[in-house]
Amino acid sequence: MAKPKNDDTVKMISILSYIGFLWILGFFIEKENKYVKFHMNQGIILFFIEIVLGFLSSIFMVVPLLGKIFASAVGLICLIYMLLGILNAAQGKKEKLPIIGNLFTFID
Repeated sequence: MAKPKNDDTVKMISILSYIGFLWILGFFIEKENKYVKFHMNQGIILFFIEIVLGFLSSIFMVVPLLGKIFASAVGLICLIYMLLGILNAAQGKKEKLPIIGNLFTFID
């Protein structure tokens, strides 16, 4: 029988879920923990939103000034969402990200 992970491990995996594709670590380390699954799901939503907005930023780069403004705004918004998710995970909260947190459920 596998030894259960301690709270620090669960918290760290939940925090890492908001950084790029690191949400995938939860599948390998804590796939049965509901708290980790919640933050993995929020991290996946944020990750896909970042990909879509990054793609849109590249399209807007056709108009240089508009592209730079849009890319900067997207980067700032994604950073704020990432920090908000990390803060929630570090504090042990299970709060969905504003606006985007209810868009999809990837992990049940």
